[in-house]
Amino acid sequence: MQGMGFMHSGACLYGQYITFDVDNQLGAIINYGIAGVDIFDSIAVNGFEYGSTQVSEAITLTTIADADGTTFIQVHDNPAAVINVFSSEDYTVNFDLADGTTVSEEENIVKIEVEGSDIVVYIISASVDTIDISGDNGLISITSPADSSVVVRAVPVNMQGQGLDNVHGMFVRGMAGNRVGAEVSLGKGGSMSVVNYAEEMHVELQSMTQDMIQLRVNCTDPAGRIMAFNLDNTSLMLQEMDRIGIHYDGTPMACVNDPGLVFNATTATCWISQQTREQAQIMMYIPEFSEHTIDIVVESDEAAEVPTTTETPETPDTKVPGFEALIAVHGLVLSGYVSKKLKK
Repeated sequence: MQGMGFMHSGACLYGQYITFDVDNQLGAIINYGIAGVDIFDSIAVNGFEYGSTQVSEAITLTTIADADGTTFIQVHDNPAAVINVFSSEDYTVNFDLADGTTVSEEENIVKIEVEGSDIVVYIISASVDTIDISGDNGLISITSPADSSVVVRAVPVNMQGQGLDNVHGMFVRGMAGNRVGAEVSLGKGGSMSVVNYAEEMHVELQSMTQDMIQLRVNCTDPAGRIMAFNLDNTSLMLQEMDRIGIHYDGTPMACVNDPGLVFNATTATCWISQQTREQAQIMMYIPEFSEHTIDIVVESDEAAEVPTTTETPETPDTKVPGFEALIAVHGLVLSGYVSKKLKK
């Protein structure tokens, strides 16, 4: 695998976490792999007329747009290997699975596993979508209404082997239930990748030092949201007796031991995975918006003990809006980054 950012050689794109080719005739993604493991032979939208490919090295994002700008495929080079397919018209997207993969479906969430690998990939779609799966290793076709997204997300590759598959299963179900706002991946040297799952949400990196990463989060929708933070080889420097802590609007939080409490929370709640000095997964529920600051800090292990309670907070109203709200993922795409247009 190549280093951070994409390198272009012909039609092939190499990222830190993913590899794929772009068919400049059909506008399809082909030979898509995560961490060197083949996942999809192709991802293609019916009737797609190729227009352009844009690569933003700053936030490791590739956008493949059709000729009239109504449909695009957005590929993030982050640990969760997020892909977003969006169209302002009704559309059908086809995922042709690579050899060695198996597929299952539950409540419009498709789960893909790879033989001999820890990689798990989910495809999340709206409740009104039609999903057609041809066998265990065949074609997955999803027909989706206008102004909606189909999203691909993997269990982050830098968190594999840490027993977090169940946590990320909960996260994916939170996405389908419209409770997830954004996912932020922070890497060495101040690199940052943001995927917005709510159109109204905006995440900005304020500063990153050896002792603290400070983020500003704002959202015009006041509803509470879950956020995920993936720390991978960040600039934070943890010594032997140090650990990671969370400050919410300047106040230290006592994170819970049970990640399920985050996904059922009605008050500000955080969970941090059993971390190494190089990686950590953080899940956080923010109960209401307009604007908040979130500080991810290095603190002494002598700080206040993490609560061990497993008491379940009051369960929120389950009548959440449908997954159609994931139309918002496209809000990140065509603005706010420096891009370079590749030749057709």
